[in-house]
Amino acid sequence: KNTITDLEKLEELHFSEGTKTIESYAVESCPNLKRVFIPESVETVSPDAFSGCGDDIEIIRVPTGIHEVTK
Repeated sequence: KNTITDLEKLEELHFSEGTKTIESYAVESCPNLKRVFIPESVETVSPDAFSGCGDDIEIIRVPTGIHEVTK
């Protein structure tokens, strides 16, 4: 709870790969939040995970990311 709170300038948030659950009130009172990027590893997002944030937050599911780096 209250992992990210009261950040008025926050507009975009990226959860890291490996995150499994976004709990209630994980992000709270960030009124300008517009986009949240959630990796495929997330299995559960609580209905009130983004309490007090914008009503029209765009939730974007993203692939797992980079799997191999070559030169």
